[in-house]
Amino acid sequence: MNARAFAEQAAKALRGRVGEKTYKAYVSLLRAFAEHFGDTPLDAVDEEALRRFFTHRGYSGKTREALVCALRRACKELGILHKPFFTRGVEKVDAPRSHYPNFLDERALTDLRALPETAYPGQSAFVRRRARASVLFVMDTLAAPREVIGALRKDLIGNGRVVMHQRPLGENIAVIKPDTEAAIEDMLAVAPASKYLFCSATGKPVSINHLSEAVRSVVAFYIPKHLHYAHGRSLGLIRASMARVLYQKGTTPTELLRMLGITKMPGSYGHLSELIGVKLRSVYA
Repeated sequence: MNARAFAEQAAKALRGRVGEKTYKAYVSLLRAFAEHFGDTPLDAVDEEALRRFFTHRGYSGKTREALVCALRRACKELGILHKPFFTRGVEKVDAPRSHYPNFLDERALTDLRALPETAYPGQSAFVRRRARASVLFVMDTLAAPREVIGALRKDLIGNGRVVMHQRPLGENIAVIKPDTEAAIEDMLAVAPASKYLFCSATGKPVSINHLSEAVRSVVAFYIPKHLHYAHGRSLGLIRASMARVLYQKGTTPTELLRMLGITKMPGSYGHLSELIGVKLRSVYA
């Protein structure tokens, strides 16, 4: 029996044996399992293959546990004993949670960059263009370290570098930032293709349907003034580069002031002029 046939039989066997919501979740996960392994013989799906599947899909701990529960329950209903599904700890995240206590370290980045170009079917345009584009990603890594890793592995594989910033409240913000203005422009161009392109400091993904709305909501929390001034030059450069790109895309100076959290007062247009490198006429002149 191959993996696809197993998933199809499992979906039929589980109907009526679990609750409706649980059944829908199981079927969705089994469909992903079938898409990934296809015609691979079930005997060839061992613990290592399962872990690679979890990694490529970017599944967090809870999603892994749900899929393993579905596979185990299906085996029992079908009268099959496939030992890898019953291996203790197969659903655990690759590294213990304590390995990422407060931040994404160099080892985590090495793991991400080692993933193949075609990590999984239906991957985002961002992954396909990773040779050209860098990644801009902000998240409170204390809130959900495993989800951070999952999101990065799924949609945010890039060639940026990590900058750590310790906020006054003791929260750690991990920033994988573009090195050039061109990379920021490229990032904004592919924004609608990646649902995890921007994440808020609370760890909740921001859905990107319209670029203009996304930019308005993102820039405001991405580089608030206290973060900009506390961290210094590196975040200041990102702030200036994003302002320049947005201005070139037709964003008005007034909108830019609001996005960047700059109070509209005498001197604010001068500050904006310095950021974008264009002499702006102040409304107070």
